Amino acid sequence: MRRQADGVARKRVGEHHDGSFGVYMSHKIQKLRGQNERFASPNALSSAGLFQGVHVYVDGYTVPSKEEIRQLMLLHGGGFEHYETNRVTHIIATHLPASKLLQLKKARKPLPVVHPDWIVQSIEQKKVLAVQPFLYMGFADPTQGSISLSGSGKASPAVAVEVKPRALNSAADPASKHTEVESKEEIDDDELDILAEDDLIEPEDPSVSPPPVTGRNKAHTTAKVRTNSTKDGPEFVRHFFAKSRLHHIGTWRTTFQQKAAEFQAKYKGGPVTRALVSSSDRVILHVDMDCFFVAVAIRDRPELEKVPVAVAHSGNAGSSEISSCNYLARAKGVRAGMFMQTAKELCPELVVLPYQFDAIQRVSFQIYDIFFSHTPYVQAVSCDEAFL
Repeated sequence: MRRQADGVARKRVGEHHDGSFGVYMSHKIQKLRGQNERFASPNALSSAGLFQGVHVYVDGYTVPSKEEIRQLMLLHGGGFEHYETNRVTHIIATHLPASKLLQLKKARKPLPVVHPDWIVQSIEQKKVLAVQPFLYMGFADPTQGSISLSGSGKASPAVAVEVKPRALNSAADPASKHTEVESKEEIDDDELDILAEDDLIEPEDPSVSPPPVTGRNKAHTTAKVRTNSTKDGPEFVRHFFAKSRLHHIGTWRTTFQQKAAEFQAKYKGGPVTRALVSSSDRVILHVDMDCFFVAVAIRDRPELEKVPVAVAHSGNAGSSEISSCNYLARAKGVRAGMFMQTAKELCPELVVLPYQFDAIQRVSFQIYDIFFSHTPYVQAVSCDEAFL
C-alpha cells in the first residue's frame, strides 16, 4: 500500500508532530525531498528535462544501487521518492517476493515495475525509452496511454529498442527471500538525518584539494568545474560509475570472491603453510588493513608521509565524508565517516586525496595473491579485509 503522506501535514515542517504518525511521515518525506532539491539544483545537467514528470521508488536491492539511481534521476530532471507516495510513477526493482508482486498487481492504480537498466539506457540514448522491454516478469504496462514520460502530456509511443535486459526473477529466485525483508521497509529514523551526499560530479584533476577560490578567479574556476561536471554526452553513464564510490565499494566483495577461484587454481598443488602434523590447533586469521585507501594513495608520494592525509570524494564539499585517514590525521581528531567541514575545522592542514579505485584494486589483488600463496582457505570480505 502506498503511503498517503502527501497533503497529510497540518503543521509546518519543524513543528512537533504531537504524536501524529501522518504528520511525522509527511514532515519526514518533505525533508527528504528538500535534500533531493538541494542536490539537484547545483548539479543539474543540460539534459535536466529528460525524466521530467517521472518519479521513481526503488524497492529492494538493485544494481545500480538505490543511491546511484537517486542521483541519476535528480541529475536528469526526474524525481526520487524514499517511500511509495502518490508521486511515484515507476517502481524500480530486480527481485520481488511473491507477496509483493501480488500486492502490486491488485493495486487500484498499479504502477509499472521496471528494471534499473531502463534508467541507465535512457540516459545513454538521451531519450526516455519505452518501458515494455524492461518490465518486471509477468507485468504489463498499466500506465500506457495515461502517464506521460516526457512531460509533453502525450503517452510515449512504443519504441523498438535493441536491449537485452537482465532476467528479472520473481519468487523462484533465492535472492527474493532476502529482498522480501527489504521490501517491507519500516520507518527508519536515521533517514531524518542528513543523507550522505556522495558528490560524484568533480573536476578531473586527481591531485590534492584545490586552493581556495579568490574573487579574481572565481568566475573562471566555476566555469571550469561546470565544464568538467556536466558529462551530458554518451560517456556520462560510464563517467558516473567510474567516479562513484558507492558503485565500486558495493561491488568489491563480489569481485574478490570471484577472483578467489583464479588464485586457488594458480596455487593448486603448491606448498601450503600448515601447522605441525602433531598439532590439533586450527588458527583463523582475520586480516583487516588499516588506513588502506590512504596507504595506496601516498605510496608513490613520499612528501605526504609526514602530513595528515585523508581520502574522500571531495576535498572542498562540506557534506563529503572522510573514508580513510592516516594516524597523523587521527591524532588531530579526524575520523572515518566525519563530514569534510568538521575535519577541516579540526585539522586545517589536512590533505585530501581522491579515491584511486584502479590502484586500490591492483594492490588488493597483490595482497590476495600473498594470502593464497600460504593457504587455499581464504574468505574474501572486501578489498582490505579477509579471513584466512
